[in-house]
Amino acid sequence: LSDEIEQFKQDVDKDDSMDDICSQLVNVQMMSKLSEVIGTNCTIMDTGTNKHHSFNHKKWFPEGTHEVAPKTSVCASNCTTTITQMGTAWVKLTDVSGKQRVLSFKDCTFQPELPANLMCVDKLLFRGDTPTQHHIDFQALKFKLNHGTDNEFSINMERKCSLPLLRITPMTPQEVRALRSGHKVVNPHEK
Repeated sequence: LSDEIEQFKQDVDKDDSMDDICSQLVNVQMMSKLSEVIGTNCTIMDTGTNKHHSFNHKKWFPEGTHEVAPKTSVCASNCTTTITQMGTAWVKLTDVSGKQRVLSFKDCTFQPELPANLMCVDKLLFRGDTPTQHHIDFQALKFKLNHGTDNEFSINMERKCSLPLLRITPMTPQEVRALRSGHKVVNPHEK
């Protein structure tokens, strides 16, 4: 199966007519079982997703989504979905020191039929063919984000169902507005 997946990814990358096709190797039919096991406030660190981070609920888009020209998403088990909405996803997560961090991801797809949120590992590690300064260690289950020397931090990942997961929490529209206006985003769980 892994040889078939690699061949599929190579074929997608070589075929210019497939520029508007997003490959996702998660099996859409696994939806109910997968979300029961891993939960909804997480994302799979997906090496099979080739173009976009994908989220399956509007709660990840506190500023809303916008309509886009339909794009085909090819998933595992020859399942296809059509992407018609995209937006900026906002997430909160906790770094290894216990500090709450906020991340936003532009141009994410909204795909409610996906069994889980998918973070495109390639998009995290590269901008085109240029490497970013981020690092993902799948064996140690660590995701190091580096936005410059003063803004480097690590996030613990976890492993369930043989999948690398990142625990995330959605942001509310009020939290995004506060952040954009320069106010601290208050974590209701902090005392």
